[in-house]
Formats: sequence, structure tokens, C-alpha cells
Amino acid sequence: MVQSGHHLFLWEKVEVGVFSGPDLSESGLVLSFDAGNRKCFANSAINSLSWNLGSGGATYYSQNGNTNENERVLGTDPFGKSSIVWETRASGDGNADGGWNSDYFGIDNTKLYRFSVWVKRTSTTSGGTFYLGLYGNASGIRRTDNNAVEGNPYWECSGTSKFDKDVWYLVVGHCYPYNTSYTGQHPETGIYTVSGGATKVLSINACNIGADVKWAGSDVTSAVHRCYHYYCGDSTTRLQLFDPRIDAIDGTEPSIAALLSGFTASRLANYNNDSIIGTFANTPTYSSANGGTLVFDGTNDRISTNFKPSGYRSYFVWIKYNTVNSLPNGYSLTGTQEGNAYNYLGISNGGYFYYYMGTNGEQVNGTILSPNVWYCQGLTLSSDGYVRAYLNGNLVSTLASGVGNTATNEFSIGCVNQNHWVNGQIAGVFQYNRALTAAEIQQNFNANRGRFGI
Repeated sequence: MVQSGHHLFLWEKVEVGVFSGPDLSESGLVLSFDAGNRKCFANSAINSLSWNLGSGGATYYSQNGNTNENERVLGTDPFGKSSIVWETRASGDGNADGGWNSDYFGIDNTKLYRFSVWVKRTSTTSGGTFYLGLYGNASGIRRTDNNAVEGNPYWECSGTSKFDKDVWYLVVGHCYPYNTSYTGQHPETGIYTVSGGATKVLSINACNIGADVKWAGSDVTSAVHRCYHYYCGDSTTRLQLFDPRIDAIDGTEPSIAALLSGFTASRLANYNNDSIIGTFANTPTYSSANGGTLVFDGTNDRISTNFKPSGYRSYFVWIKYNTVNSLPNGYSLTGTQEGNAYNYLGISNGGYFYYYMGTNGEQVNGTILSPNVWYCQGLTLSSDGYVRAYLNGNLVSTLASGVGNTATNEFSIGCVNQNHWVNGQIAGVFQYNRALTAAEIQQNFNANRGRFGI
């Protein structure tokens, strides 16, 4: 059995909530997206947005086995879409054959957590063992059935023949609060398929934990998600892994049925209240640069939110453009459109700051943006009827808004009206239900400028 000696891997806690805090104006904040905050990606403490095509480990994930035994490839996910999956490619040495240890992530030891991952065997051969487990820091993890500390806990450690070829399985286990007196297994701990729905198709074998687990004590403050292919004596068995998650079961988590219907890291949540605010389309890729950003390809990547701008309001976005010339349709934007009423921030050909709100907008001819440079673009609509545009905390334009203060279309991140697309990176997008003052705009800029080297 895989031993706890794998603690030899070095993990580091991930920075989260880099936009939040006392320095950011939060009064009236209704949309708060920060690509560096994992809570923004559907409330899971971890996600696969840092996965890119390539070999070995990934940001937040240390490889299990050799670099050539871990490959991220384009595959078909459980919902029939093309997605990046983690493929194990056993070398045949009968040792570690692929998978990961996540970085440590913070937990609340008074809460119940659900750990999950999708697994599919793509080979006719079925060598080795599939594992899903965890670690806890400090006093670690206890079994629920007998309260014994288990230093190497797994929910599942079965031969890969347990999984039918080319079928995705969702493997689920639970970790209870440290002070629980419960001695059994959570009713949703088990194995599911899309076709089987929310009814378990297989039971976990509970490996060395008997039933389920709990945090061992009040000193446990962080944990690791572990998923392995191990002990494979042939070089032909292949597993694919997808969408690792750790969800706090506190009423904000997606249900098992939601996970089976396609709820993955491609859903977007507010970091300040965990509400779901949108979905990804033609998923932008994740980058760990500058504390976490999303990379938009300028062709069709976008995030559609469920926010509809109305009344007096403000936006600001941290954004870096890859190009300032020959932009699709003349400009690259993030915002919304409703008839002739617009709400957006962007850049036009030649690098000019461009904005629009209501029925009036303009290219700010005196303000030219450079490619591959981070900017904080801001926009407000106040009770005096004027739109004010800000760049890096400074007022650069004032314009009468015209009519059309309310838009019924949803606010999009990465494009406007599925027509004008962002080619570059977006790290944070924020919407307020009031007009921020000039001082607050400057405050928000100053709070985070160091992250972007400004």
C-alpha cells in the first residue's frame, strides 16, 4: 500500500483572496471575481484550472511517479466536451505510476468536507491500483468507525479492473468535523456515473479507513487531496483523471446531481459570498502569474455572468492586453450590450482606452495603452448623469451617459455581445451597485497595484 512517506513532497499553501481585505472598498460590491482566489471557481478548495498540456506536475499539484508517467492531454470529459485531463502512463516498474498530491489548502475543522475526482480507464489492460485519499496537517486524520488515527488514509484503493473501460466514474468520500461522534459512512460516499445519476453504481472499498474519516483534532487546519495510480507492472494501462474537488458541505456546495450534470471548475462564484455568478464558454485558460489570471484567446473565450447592470453602478477590471492593433472588430472589450445601451471597458485599435455606458461612449484619444502591461480600468455612473472613466486610479474622461441606464443582457467577462473579444489576461472583475467616489477608485487601485508591478 502507498505509504505516508510521500510527505517528502514539498507543498506550499496557495494564496487566496488576494483582492479581498480591508483595503478594498466592499460597500455595494455585488460581483467579485479574482482569478487568484480558488473560491471563485465554484466553491471548491481546489480545481484543475492550473492544468495545461504537458508532462509532470502542475501548479498546485505535485506529480506522483516520474514526469513521463504524468501527462495532461486533451480528452473527452464526462460530459462529452473536449477538456484537459490528467493521464497516467505507467512505466511498468510496479511503483508510483501517475496522479498527484495537491498543495495543502486551508480547512475549517468544524465542517464536513466532500473529496471527489473523476476517473476513467482507457486501456484494455487493467494493471495497478487506483487511490483516492487525503492528508491532514498536525494531528492528521481519524477513522470514523473506531476513532483511530490513520496516517495514510484512503477512501478507495482498488484494482483498476473495477472500472469498466471508457466509462467515467465520480469517486466521492467525506471527512467529518473533528468533534463528531458519528461512527458510520456518509450516505453519499461512493462511486457514480453520469448514466446512473445520483444513485451509486459502486461502493468505495474504504481501503484502510473502514467507513469514512474525520479531522483528528482542533489543531488540523489544512489538508491535501491525493489521487494516484500505483503498483502497475505493465506499461500499457492508462487512467484519465478529471476535476478534483474539495467542497465544504455547508449549503453552498453543488449537489452530487449537479456534479453529474457538468458542474466543474468552469463555474464562477463570488469570493465574498460564494454565490454562483456565471459559467465559462470555450474555457479561458488559467495562469498562476501575478497571483492568478485567466488567459483569453481573443477568439471565443468568455465568462457569462448572471448580473444585469442597472441603476447607478461602477466597474473596475485588472487586465493586460496582448495586442493593441488589428483587434477583432476594432476593439477588445469586457462588458454587456442591450440594444443601444452598453456597459463596457476595453481597448481600440492603436491602443486607446475605450469605454461605453448607456448610449454614449468614447475612445480616450489622450490615453494610449501598451501591450503586455497591466492596467486597472474603472467606470462609474453617478446620480449627476455622467459616466467617468478611470485608468490606474486616475480620472481620464467624463461623458454624459445618455439614456439606457439599465441593461437586461448579462454582463460578460472577456467579450461584449459575443462579438468583441479580449485578447489578453484578466485577473479581477468587480461590479458595484453604486457609483464609487474618485477616492474609492484610487483606494482600490492602490490596494492591489503591487501584485501587478505598478
